Amino acid sequence: MELKVNQLKQLDETLFDLPFDQFSRQAHVRAIIEGSKEISGIRKYKILDVGGYKGATEAFHKNDDVVIADVQKVKDVKNYIELSGSALPFEDESFDIVVSFDTFEHIPQKDRKHFINELYRVSKRGVLLAAPFDDTAKNVSRAEVRLNDFHKKLYKKSHRWLKEHIEYVIPSASKLEKQLEDNSIPFVYMNTNELKIWTQLQMMLFSIELDTDLRGRIDDINRYYNRHLEKIDVQDEGRAYYRRIYLLWKDGSLRDSAATYMNRLKTRAVDLESEIELFAFASETMGIKYRDVVNHRDYLENEVVSRDETIKTLRNELESGFAHRVVKKMGNQRKKIIKRR
Repeated sequence: MELKVNQLKQLDETLFDLPFDQFSRQAHVRAIIEGSKEISGIRKYKILDVGGYKGATEAFHKNDDVVIADVQKVKDVKNYIELSGSALPFEDESFDIVVSFDTFEHIPQKDRKHFINELYRVSKRGVLLAAPFDDTAKNVSRAEVRLNDFHKKLYKKSHRWLKEHIEYVIPSASKLEKQLEDNSIPFVYMNTNELKIWTQLQMMLFSIELDTDLRGRIDDINRYYNRHLEKIDVQDEGRAYYRRIYLLWKDGSLRDSAATYMNRLKTRAVDLESEIELFAFASETMGIKYRDVVNHRDYLENEVVSRDETIKTLRNELESGFAHRVVKKMGNQRKKIIKRR
């Protein structure tokens, strides 16, 4: 069956303003879920998002029933439940799909196995788990340490989430896969956010965030990446990626949809033109600001010189006028003395 895998055209325009790594994981998951619905003939799924407070799952799945579960204390949020993902108070297979976006790395290591088991238990069709995963070379964890060091140089403090990633230790892909195999849970995964692109873009965005005049350009950079997602986020085994999306399936429609979607991305060639244009756009944003800074510095230097000359002139005039008044005063006093004599 041919799936309508190009889901980007169906999204609300406002979603393209999201941070590029948040948009990418949500867009990929949505494409797989929509494909599953097309295969199964079911129009609406019941979806549980574990750890999705302040996330965008509901916005990406407007035609589904979405429940958000998180440990945060939140009031007046629709379909929100405060709970831990490691102890879900739901019956087996209560939800068609369970999703979790960048929550797994914030789970203490001792609780991660149970977290996965709970997500899988309450799902009817399967689980889609997106998170940064380390490989045997520790490429992801080394990139995060470097990025956090860069953040400390700029802001004099660690990045909140990177600091927690480092303390909790980035999840190991091999450990998760062994757990799934030991529990006979079938899975596949796809990569997202090529590591070099992710790291360099984050550094640029951290830098731009320092300047109030440039913050609006962050949206422009995110929009470029998001609109060219399928050209940038190709599946190339020769590259290192920051994030993986694991699909733990129970249902054939979810498995087939994921296979079709991932094969489509694998057959795409790496679009170097889009990548170059992305960095050219981001670099141009920073370059324009550097130019403005230099121009403003030159302007200020000229202003300083001009004001120094003005001050010098005023000082000379003041000193000249003061001397004139002193001489005049001394002359008047001399005249008074002569008259007295």
